[in-house]
Amino acid sequence: MTQPRWVKLKHFSELTGITPKAVYAYAQRGRWMLSREYRKVNGKYFINLDAYYRWVENNG
Repeated sequence: MTQPRWVKLKHFSELTGITPKAVYAYAQRGRWMLSREYRKVNGKYFINLDAYYRWVENNG
């Protein structure tokens, strides 16, 4: 079974241990870009897992 590209923030937090508060901070400070690492759809955050893994590899 393949992993989905976009996941809801709660599921992302469960997978990675990164809190929603940290995700909001990354977005607000410009460390994550809208439509690349995250999206807001109907007021809910979705995280791009592929972009997250690239971000970890390049910023680890």
